[in-house]
Amino acid sequence: MGKKILKGVLIGLLVLALIFGGLMTFVLLGKEKVMGTEIGTIDLSSVADGVYEGSFSGYRWSNEVKVSVKDHQIIEVEVIKAQIFAKPETINKLTEEVIGAQSLQVDSVSSATADSKAFLKAIENALS
Repeated sequence: MGKKILKGVLIGLLVLALIFGGLMTFVLLGKEKVMGTEIGTIDLSSVADGVYEGSFSGYRWSNEVKVSVKDHQIIEVEVIKAQIFAKPETINKLTEEVIGAQSLQVDSVSSATADSKAFLKAIENALS
């Protein structure tokens, strides 16, 4: 009877280890790619009034945005599809900074650098 319990416990631990390993792979997969992504500059003087859609694909950091431009200024950034695990406060802070600076050259949110880069790259792709 003791061997059956031990076998059950070992199988349970193995299953938990596999689940944890899979989850960590999902959470970290593609992070190097996102962290190495360069955010370019946007020449808003060449962007006509309108609503532009853009996206960035980077595993769990994939997202889609709509960027509204009026009089060569970014007036709104709307998230169409958010990144997995994206914090609304991170997106809100970045949106405010981009609109305030009228630039993508803003500071990344502390402890959310990959999230920040993916979001900014989607905006860049919308306006490029």
